[in-house]
Amino acid sequence: MAASLPVGIITWLWGQYSRAEAYQTDQGITFNLTFLEYQALWKKDQLEKLIYWHKHNRLVSAMKHRDRGFVLSWRSKADRKAGVMDKTTARILTREKSRQRFYLQPGETHSEDAKKRIGDAQRGRKRSAEHKAAISRARKGTKQSQEHIDARVAATKATKQRKLGLVLTP
Repeated sequence: MAASLPVGIITWLWGQYSRAEAYQTDQGITFNLTFLEYQALWKKDQLEKLIYWHKHNRLVSAMKHRDRGFVLSWRSKADRKAGVMDKTTARILTREKSRQRFYLQPGETHSEDAKKRIGDAQRGRKRSAEHKAAISRARKGTKQSQEHIDARVAATKATKQRKLGLVLTP
């Protein structure tokens, strides 16, 4: 199928390949995928969709769609964890399918490192009055466990002592 692709599609695929390579290597992933191998990852129906979008001048807008755009992704979470992207570990998926496969699934939890990064990113962030009200409405009527209450009280005390310049000793 690759031989019969319009020049515009080949050029567009090259741009996508180059961006994917730069992104993955920036993420610390070993990228062992040639352009021909990348082209071979595309299924016939996916390429036909690209050709249709290209023919109707909708390729760029269709690919930016938050769910239906195609992305270079992984075959499995184990492949992702191994950190080597090649023709055996990569595949082309829609953004929606990639999210479904690789976001946390029921029963999974964030790693301690991920929790720290999320907390660091949120800490000190100012929220609008509307945002605070929405959070308040969402939490109204939710019972907290005694363990959660104790942890919240301890965290508040630690924050106050830290702001006063006192050092906590366990």
